[in-house]
Amino acid sequence: MRLRLHHIFFLHLAAIATFLFLAFLPASYYLIRQSELSSMRKSIEEKIILVERTMQDARPWEIARALRESGDLRVTLIDENGTVIIETHSDVEKMENHLNRPEVMEAATSPFGSAVRWSAEQQRDYLYVCRRIDTAIQGYLRVAKDLVLVDETIKRFWLTGAMLFGVAILLSLWATYHISRRVRLQVEELENYLGQLQAKNFRAPLKVGFAQEFVSIARKMLLLSRRLAKQEKTKTLYIARLKQKNRQITDIIDAISHEFKNPVAAIMGYCETLLSDKKIDEKIMSRFLEKIYLNSRTISEMIDRLSLSLKLENHTIELKTSAFEIEPLVQEVCSMLQQKY
Repeated sequence: MRLRLHHIFFLHLAAIATFLFLAFLPASYYLIRQSELSSMRKSIEEKIILVERTMQDARPWEIARALRESGDLRVTLIDENGTVIIETHSDVEKMENHLNRPEVMEAATSPFGSAVRWSAEQQRDYLYVCRRIDTAIQGYLRVAKDLVLVDETIKRFWLTGAMLFGVAILLSLWATYHISRRVRLQVEELENYLGQLQAKNFRAPLKVGFAQEFVSIARKMLLLSRRLAKQEKTKTLYIARLKQKNRQITDIIDAISHEFKNPVAAIMGYCETLLSDKKIDEKIMSRFLEKIYLNSRTISEMIDRLSLSLKLENHTIELKTSAFEIEPLVQEVCSMLQQKY
């Protein structure tokens, strides 16, 4: 079953909107999370630099506690051998060597090292930012912040964005429905007009104006309508001329039939008299034969005139006029009329 144009248009837009919505879910989450992590990483790096400047005068534990209280940060101080000296959230005696941590390994060769990973001890994701320090304590200062708040913020932002996106999709579908409805009405208008043309109603109105394409189609259809109307008028005139010619031919045949009856009747009458009377006088016989000859010549001349008239009708002969004696023609006409009257 083939769908109508507005159905196809609506279904395709709905499919595209659904695809965009499904693609929006992971893409938006990833982009927002990366933006939040980048902003958080930059903030932690700035705090680490400030801490590094004050570590010459303050005790490391006091600095760690201040960092923790200022932003609910997890602070770890690691010596050059990877041994954890200070940890604000865990017992340092139970912690493993940290030289193999990604952020520590990166900080050994770069100004800062960072990593996002799951903490088995705290049972949550952390953003770790580490920097190598060269103060009273030689080693690494690592500051971490859990991503619970970040995930909640992203979730709220994503839900808001998803709702706005959903509303936009619904509005788009609503607009698409109305557009497809107007397209359907325009198509139906064109179909109805074609039906009117098929019924030879060339004066039927055609109202379109939704889009330039429909206006162009309507203009061409109106031109076609005018051409068809002109052809129909020419066809009607041609048929009328054919009917007139058929009537003329019928009249000519009737006239010829009537004209042929007189000489044929005369010939038949003279022939019957000659055949029935074997002892007819020679003078009368000669006169009868002369009448038969004249009537036969009349028939022959009528056939010649008919052929000539057909040629003139079909424009296959050129008319040539000439002077002639009218008296013999009048006498011939009088002779023919004498036979009948």
